[in-house]
Amino acid sequence: MAKSGRNTGGDADGSEDDNSDDENERQRVSELERRMETLIKENLKLKRDLRKAQSSSTRGTKGDIRSDNNWNGEDVNLSDRVTLMCRDVLFPRFKFLKDDWQKYDDSKEASLSMYMQKKMNMTMVDDYEDLWDRVIVPTIRLKYQTIRCNLNNAIGKIYRGEYLLNWEIIYCL
Repeated sequence: MAKSGRNTGGDADGSEDDNSDDENERQRVSELERRMETLIKENLKLKRDLRKAQSSSTRGTKGDIRSDNNWNGEDVNLSDRVTLMCRDVLFPRFKFLKDDWQKYDDSKEASLSMYMQKKMNMTMVDDYEDLWDRVIVPTIRLKYQTIRCNLNNAIGKIYRGEYLLNWEIIYCL
């Protein structure tokens, strides 16, 4: 009977070992899942950067940006909001953006990422850094390119018009 008592005690100790092994296994699995998620995000970011580098010579359209960054419907709606924000608030206030405006920096209140987050009421968004890299930065870049191109064309049209007018006046004299 003493043997059976030891067996029971051994079973109890074995079940505690099984519980700790199960707990260790769960922790290991959850750690591996977290690591896999970060690696997947990093992989997607590197693929995006590679596509940007390969197609940096082309100006691109919103459709190109959408396909390159795998936008869904919510991302497209956010891009439309960012476009309006650029036109109405950002460009009138900041004609020229700083060199490192594309970097996400939540430590500085004066960074463009934090400014946009506050102005667009996105302070409660969990994955704002991902949205910043995938949606907001490409949209701001495209909108600024469009605005500058339109501005340059308008200025060029004005000066070409004056040049032609002056040429006609000189020619008529």
